[in-house]
Amino acid sequence: MIVTNPFNWEDVKELQRICEARDSIVLKLNWDTLLSRKPDEKADWAEYRNGRLIGFLGFYDFGSSVELCGMVHPEYRRQGVFTGLLQKVLTPERLAKYKQILLNAPENSESAKAFLNSVPFTYDFSEYQMKYEPSGDLSLPVREDVILRRAEAKDVPVLARFDSDGFDMPLDESLSFYENYETVAENELLMLDDNPVGKLRVSRSNGEAWIYGFAVSPSYRGHGIGSAALREVVRRETASGCEVWLEVALDNPNAMRLYESTGFRTVRAQNYYRYNFA
Repeated sequence: MIVTNPFNWEDVKELQRICEARDSIVLKLNWDTLLSRKPDEKADWAEYRNGRLIGFLGFYDFGSSVELCGMVHPEYRRQGVFTGLLQKVLTPERLAKYKQILLNAPENSESAKAFLNSVPFTYDFSEYQMKYEPSGDLSLPVREDVILRRAEAKDVPVLARFDSDGFDMPLDESLSFYENYETVAENELLMLDDNPVGKLRVSRSNGEAWIYGFAVSPSYRGHGIGSAALREVVRRETASGCEVWLEVALDNPNAMRLYESTGFRTVRAQNYYRYNFA
């Protein structure tokens, strides 16, 4: 039986645990997004057999683009489970709505690679997941004039502008994302002389703090502002007992250098595959 939201999220977590242990992988299911689903939000799909969850496909809307990530229980693979879930998601209405559909999978997932050979998805790019190693030097550079301030609802236009500038997103799509999905309170503004010059988001779960959406205004880049803010976040989160993680795209060498100089090291990668529209 294929169903959509709401789910028993504990079933999904258990399926994730089984798949990750079997395949020696780490799936990117974006739990902060899943757990913030509205009761009537029919976004994700799952298949149950005899009361057991055997497949799940998460759906993550980013305006004109969408990301997918899912899994199938090892005992039920090569039986059309994931194909059936994809068919539920890739409806004609959605294919007409989105300009880009991406499916992500761990780089080292052999089962994902085998499946992707049979569907109209083509490799597009990779994201590296980096973890802070305590050997990193957090003392430099010091910029006491750069502070972090928790974002409020009134800051949404500013947050959206930074995302638009930093990640090449249309401004209206960025605004829509904050209005419909993003938890504003997880975001922090980088403040210089009481003026916002950048932003980042920290999501905490199971002893891990993940840094997302790190962007500095183009006119303020290259002045140590991002470096100072990043070091402050790492100091704060490690002091609270969290491991600190972030993601960076392969085609962003400047960000990679910043993260490596702060003490982050690449641990694993996620591959993204683009849907080939007919």
